[in-house]
Amino acid sequence: MSKISPICCRIKARRGLAHLGLVLAVLSLVASSCGGKENASPPDADPPATEEAEGNDESVTIDEEPGTDTGGTQESPDPDPDEDPDTTTAPDEEPPVVCPPEGNNDWSTSFTASSDWPSASAETLLANAAIGAHDGYDRFVLTFDEQTEPLSWMVQVVDGQPVRGASGLDLDIEGSEFLLVVVAGVADYLLETEDQYAGPRQLDGVDAGTSNLVQAVLSGDFEAQVDWHIGYDQINAFRVFALESPPRVVVDMCIEDTAAG
Repeated sequence: MSKISPICCRIKARRGLAHLGLVLAVLSLVASSCGGKENASPPDADPPATEEAEGNDESVTIDEEPGTDTGGTQESPDPDPDEDPDTTTAPDEEPPVVCPPEGNNDWSTSFTASSDWPSASAETLLANAAIGAHDGYDRFVLTFDEQTEPLSWMVQVVDGQPVRGASGLDLDIEGSEFLLVVVAGVADYLLETEDQYAGPRQLDGVDAGTSNLVQAVLSGDFEAQVDWHIGYDQINAFRVFALESPPRVVVDMCIEDTAAG
């Protein structure tokens, strides 16, 4: 049997170690290269998400109420489209009513009466009294039962304290200035008490929403005529006229009056 030289064995061992070292070095380089690629961000990957999206100037809190102060600059709220900053009157608002109308001579400031006053040929009964608010004026209306003759009426401004027609006693009525409305030919006094006028005897402007008319009071029913006093904040121009079906006497008083002087 042949013998292997010790020197030859040592040479082979050294060559094996050299090859092993080379293999290990190559493996180390490969591992290092792969690890770097795994940790690197891909070139097309999106950046990490943040609480505030890119491009927004302000962050928003879910519970934040519009218009609250968050320490930053607050934008002014959008103007109300219904508001007109340049005028004090809304575009759709109608111009104020002129009372009395220009050129209308049916309005008075002192005394007015029907053409047949003080005739009392008609015999009628008072059926109702009412007041109401209108554009530019307040209205007072006396309604009567049907009759054949036109109503005879008179309206005048009261000078001083209003009094009851028959007794002359002071009348308890609210207002600063007053009108007296008298209608003749009312036959209420001929009837039994239970058949006489049963409508309102006092009317309050606050209930009707009137602006100038404060109160109206039935102040007399004597000798075929009925009296009503009307209290106002001020006496302005007024007009009086009669209507038919049913018969009515109407008194309109201007709320404001530039023509009364």
